[in-house]
Amino acid sequence: GRIWALAVDPGNTAVVYAGTDGGGVWKTINGGTTWTPLTDQQASLGITSLALDPSNSATIYAGTGSIYPAGILKSTDGGSTWTQITGPFVGGYGTTVSAVAVNAANDQIVLAGAQGYGIYRSTDGGTTWTSVLPDITMFEVFFDPSNPSSAYASVYGQGVYKSTDTGQTWSLINGSGSN
Repeated sequence: GRIWALAVDPGNTAVVYAGTDGGGVWKTINGGTTWTPLTDQQASLGITSLALDPSNSATIYAGTGSIYPAGILKSTDGGSTWTQITGPFVGGYGTTVSAVAVNAANDQIVLAGAQGYGIYRSTDGGTTWTSVLPDITMFEVFFDPSNPSSAYASVYGQGVYKSTDTGQTWSLINGSGSN
């Protein structure tokens, strides 16, 4: 199957998570020698993005959508158990969550990019969400590791957006339009 996302545990680089197109989230604890499936019983096996909490790598966010959009799957125990976060991402036909990012200075601040709907921001670890950059098609969103107040997003057909207030507001900084 296709791998859409990877996340490496910064405290132990032998631990890697892979998000696959139809096989869910997989985990290796030995640098890729063997892999274990983690989400076989979850609402969606189409994983399109992964993010680890920089301050606690046992917390994993997995965006869904390549097969059946089911929002975001969240684990706080290294993938042993999962909670489905439907938020604004499920309803109607649902949407692909193409990007997830967790702030290094405050792990309750999470950004999620939803295809065609824009960027959403949570300040409570994913329980509630606010639209902060609507009506765009996202490719990627991430926090600057050297400055957690800054975040960047690549947007199809527009360019690169930047936030300097942990994702509350955004400005177009590179309007090339050729993503």
